[in-house]
Amino acid sequence: MEISYWGGLDHVTDPRCSHGKRPRRLLCWDGKNTGRRYLGCPMEKKSQMCCFVKWMDEEWPPRFPGARRLLLLSGMW
Repeated sequence: MEISYWGGLDHVTDPRCSHGKRPRRLLCWDGKNTGRRYLGCPMEKKSQMCCFVKWMDEEWPPRFPGARRLLLLSGMW
């Protein structure tokens, strides 16, 4: 999926969260999925969010976490 800007509410896809709302476009910032785009519950307060998640990017190849760590340590990422 090629998108130059990734953020805000998704008005294109059909799936909705358990609240019946259109999902928010999000980017994972931690863990093994860092850098992957996904659709998630649009509720602002974490206590109100449901568990809706739909990954838009494929899983990282098995060698990626090690390569990413090396790039981070070298200051290249």
